[in-house]
Amino acid sequence: MPPAGLAPLRPPETQISTTPAEGHPGWVEPPPTYLDAATGQQMAQFQCNSCGGEIIGSPDMVSARCPWCNNNFVATGQLTSTRVPDRMIPFAMTKEQALAAFKAEMRKLKLIPNEFKQVSVDDIQGVYVPYWLYDATVTGEGNYRCETIRTWTDSDYEYTEHREFDVYRSANVAFLDVPVAGTTKVTDKLTESIEPFDYTKSVAFSPAYLTGFMTNKYDVEAQDANPRALERMKESTETVLRNSISGYNSVSTVSTSIQPAFGELEYVFLPLWLMNVDFQGKNYNYAMNGQTGKFVGTFPVSERKYWGGLLGIAIPIAIIFGAIFIPFLMPIFFD
Repeated sequence: MPPAGLAPLRPPETQISTTPAEGHPGWVEPPPTYLDAATGQQMAQFQCNSCGGEIIGSPDMVSARCPWCNNNFVATGQLTSTRVPDRMIPFAMTKEQALAAFKAEMRKLKLIPNEFKQVSVDDIQGVYVPYWLYDATVTGEGNYRCETIRTWTDSDYEYTEHREFDVYRSANVAFLDVPVAGTTKVTDKLTESIEPFDYTKSVAFSPAYLTGFMTNKYDVEAQDANPRALERMKESTETVLRNSISGYNSVSTVSTSIQPAFGELEYVFLPLWLMNVDFQGKNYNYAMNGQTGKFVGTFPVSERKYWGGLLGIAIPIAIIFGAIFIPFLMPIFFD
């Protein structure tokens, strides 16, 4: 409830433009290049019968395991006109290094069942996942209600001074290489959890980088990925504006306005290691950044270790509690 004399705040209003400002172009995308024009080579195309995912592999591949649903499938044809990325980040970790990083992380987690730690991770695949990268400069404005509260006393009274301020902030924020996945086979939550990638290490496309790996064919067009890119820029700009305010007891957002000046758009391949572990009838899926080793996934929890840990905490607390309070309670019950 607001202090007396103050109107309650309504939910903050946010405006974000999804169209170019007058006099500014939209996203500038380099002309697409296709595999046959870039290399003159054919690639094998796979379509999973189970989940429908489309995978591109080297010409000598005749069958593969779907990295998304773990189903086996065979090549359905040869591609001669698939789009290649404007640039790509090669895998910086080998399969062995990825497995070692995965197992090192497991060793840190005390509640994982010991049996799970012994499971062999045979199903691990390196996949180049298509992304769209966005550059933009965003102009942001924000209006905020800020409050200060000061309390003091004298010999007779206690005083409270409450002051309200209307605060305005504006900023120009430059964004470079904001990624949005170009496939529906991965979620925004998954891909954003294994960021960041170091785009200074990106290189021009070469089919040599695809040797031993698969490539997921994009099924999200750039215009369909635009809203998520703009949303990420909006969230970051609002954070910049909000964090520029200090010295108040409370800060509430009244309204924000975000206007992007659209920049360059690129199509890229980014490296991911995908792992599947079957344990006690359940499949556990993990995704790892193929450049940094950062990964995301859920591990099983040993109930024995979980409850044992709780008891290990509860018993010492009970002993301390008893040592402190039992001497005071005994006279009451035994007097």
